[in-house]
Amino acid sequence: MRNIVYLLGAGFSAPLGLPTISTFYWRAKDLYESEPVKFAHFSKSFELMDSFGRLKTFMKADLENIEEILSILEMAEALSSEPSSQPFSKFISDVIVACTPEIPAPEVHDEDLEPNISHFLGKKPLVSSYCLFVAQLLALRPDRVNEKWTLKRGEPSAQYSIVTLNYDCVLESACEYIERHYPNKTGLRFYDPASKIKATSTDVMLAKLHGSVTTEIVPPTWNKKIHQSILPAWRAAFASVAKANELRFIGYSLPETDSYFRYFLKAAISKSFNLQRVDVLCSGNVHQRYQDLFERNRLRFNPGKTQDYLTQLANHAKAGALDALEQAHRKAFPT
Repeated sequence: MRNIVYLLGAGFSAPLGLPTISTFYWRAKDLYESEPVKFAHFSKSFELMDSFGRLKTFMKADLENIEEILSILEMAEALSSEPSSQPFSKFISDVIVACTPEIPAPEVHDEDLEPNISHFLGKKPLVSSYCLFVAQLLALRPDRVNEKWTLKRGEPSAQYSIVTLNYDCVLESACEYIERHYPNKTGLRFYDPASKIKATSTDVMLAKLHGSVTTEIVPPTWNKKIHQSILPAWRAAFASVAKANELRFIGYSLPETDSYFRYFLKAAISKSFNLQRVDVLCSGNVHQRYQDLFERNRLRFNPGKTQDYLTQLANHAKAGALDALEQAHRKAFPT
């Protein structure tokens, strides 16, 4: 069975309205302006960011980039008696949670389900399509139990793993949504490398390299030493990339500041035995960055958007395809 690793960047979650690094500052401002009482605690973070304005008198600094601000805070914290950067990390977490939309409840009852997984698509098909993505990763198949349709784990099209550089819990929320509305005997979850639960052969790993809004945010700052709390995720991601047959980047722009991630990829791929292709789907002017990193005869690049990829997935799911994700991927990267 093929080992396929999805590597997700901010562009994967951005269609849902979650902020990217470049839009974070203004999304936070919008939230504060729309509900000043609810988000009153944001004011301290805004004051902190504004206080760095004096830097621009002498230096170039992107003070709308939250990771640059965190780097400055951590440096000051390490070398002086400056306040902790933890409150700012909480600010980041609160903004992401506030921007994450809820998945709409299903519009049909279990007994009315069609024998495919397209019933996830409801009033907000884009939001619901993330459930389709998770359902395909987990190889969920329709099943008839006591005259009602439910879902069960089937034979997967591949052994999938997820490596994400995002803080959000979009995939976990989609998994919990499926579990809540479509109970099954096996239980649904992603394997968390940081947990004490042992992985099984059918588990889909979700390695969060920068932490999570539900635990701890550990962004890539000047201090590149891997934090102990996320070290298990990095180790699991390393092993997963090393044994991959395919790498699929979705919505990751490979920014120049992420040199640490380039070295991670080079170290992991240097251990690879049978990596056959690298597929990248990312909008924006990022093609050259990937060409500078990967050999061109191994790289396939699609300048499309995440929502286009998910729309193709939904189309194939509606048609009843059990391997809808693989068909959607072949549509995005025809041979």
